[in-house]
Amino acid sequence: MTEPLLENSLRSPRSYLTVGFLSWKVLLFSVSLLSPRPGYDTSTTLLEGVGDSSLLPLIRWDAIYFTETARRGYVFEQEWAFSWTLTRAMAFVAKYLQLVGVPPVTAPAWAGISIANASHFLAVLLLYELSLRIFGRGPKGGSLALVTAGLHIVSPAGLFLSAPNAESPFALFHILGILSYTESFLCRRNGAIMRSDLLLLLSGASVGVATALRSNGLISGFYFAYDAVLEGSQVVQGSVSLMRIRKLAVIVISGFLVALGFVLPQIVAYQEYCGSKSLEQRPWCSAMPPSIYTFVQEHYW
Repeated sequence: MTEPLLENSLRSPRSYLTVGFLSWKVLLFSVSLLSPRPGYDTSTTLLEGVGDSSLLPLIRWDAIYFTETARRGYVFEQEWAFSWTLTRAMAFVAKYLQLVGVPPVTAPAWAGISIANASHFLAVLLLYELSLRIFGRGPKGGSLALVTAGLHIVSPAGLFLSAPNAESPFALFHILGILSYTESFLCRRNGAIMRSDLLLLLSGASVGVATALRSNGLISGFYFAYDAVLEGSQVVQGSVSLMRIRKLAVIVISGFLVALGFVLPQIVAYQEYCGSKSLEQRPWCSAMPPSIYTFVQEHYW
């Protein structure tokens, strides 16, 4: 019985992943709605418009910070431990949700939930595509790709991937970055140089967005650093050509885009706390390099 089911799923893998994703979400949300309230953590009840609504089980822990900063901006320094990029995206989506009748007090929460679930679904589909590139498109490779994507649906993170947190959008952009990187390699091997360069730039930009969502995305910049060292060493050894210089330039730009995802939110924080308009210079302003992320984690958490 398992083999016919697998054969059918391989004929229409994206449809099966979509049905599986929706079924899993319905199960999770049903458990969420039926769970006892308010639970052991009553912090959510302090949020205006959220404490007595169906949103209560979804707005916990980090989601409280994301939702509140999306609603009224950053007020306290420690709130910078929670992605500036995600809260700005939530605030942007919340404006449009208000246009269709969502109350302003709950719009940021619904925006975060919408972003999280859409990101999770797209990440599942992209992970399937990435797995096909790795395992191959044959029956065995297709089965492994389908299982891999299916496991991401039922991730142990559970409802956390449906709540206003950075994990789902981070996974989406990070997987997109790795998929683009892999596709770039395959295109270059097949002689499609221009497409390869564009995909490599897309990879850097995608990982850069992931890094802006969660700073540990910066680790994936080592892909580009390794490639840059590899190509640079060839140039130093005398293997110089226009094509090699071009490839090295694209790699360096892609790596710069990753670094930009880490630096840009900190520039915004630096202007607020360390600029000429700030009333009091914070201790981290004089550090080298001045990093609000490092200071907040050490000082508050």
